[in-house]
Amino acid sequence: MASGQRMAIVTGAGRGIGRAIALRLAQDGLNVVINDVNLDTAESVVNEIREFGPTADMMEDLVAAHPTLSEAIHEALLNVVGQAVHC
Repeated sequence: MASGQRMAIVTGAGRGIGRAIALRLAQDGLNVVINDVNLDTAESVVNEIREFGPTADMMEDLVAAHPTLSEAIHEALLNVVGQAVHC
């Protein structure tokens, strides 16, 4: 991910409102991390986003796997960007 690009982490993005938000953010040019407890629906949204360009990645149950939100965000950034990002 190039410096200056925007990224969003959307939890519950496998269906419903979370899916709609993830798709809209991707349409607006953001790189999106799709997080959902159901990997099949998450993968479906990732594939949908990749059809029109932005980078999309997925992580299973990111929020439940980490006791704090900051740890969850750090893990998502590390997996997508490939290095630690300080916010």
